[in-house]
Amino acid sequence: MNLESAHKQSLAYLASPRALSDVSHDAYWPKWDSPWWHMLLLHEMGETKQIPEAVVRAMVAAVNRYPLRIFPFEERDLLPGMDIYRDVPCHCALGSIYQVLHAWGI
Repeated sequence: MNLESAHKQSLAYLASPRALSDVSHDAYWPKWDSPWWHMLLLHEMGETKQIPEAVVRAMVAAVNRYPLRIFPFEERDLLPGMDIYRDVPCHCALGSIYQVLHAWGI
């Protein structure tokens, strides 16, 4: 696969109903192949403004659905039933999506 083809595939995916569905299901997972990662890749390529608005808005909504407004440092900081590895975004995940959303204009 060449880079131009991969770039077009990422843009097509992000503009698709599947990307919106994937974001609504889980903003971050599956790692390396969710809208989060396609958006981050485009951002790192300097193509942030090409990310479709619908998926950007869906990502904002998905991030806002995370139940904690703090980063838990201890298990007692979690809500009952939460998985620290799947239900809480790590610092690097939040930092990276913040950069994407900020550069996009959010």
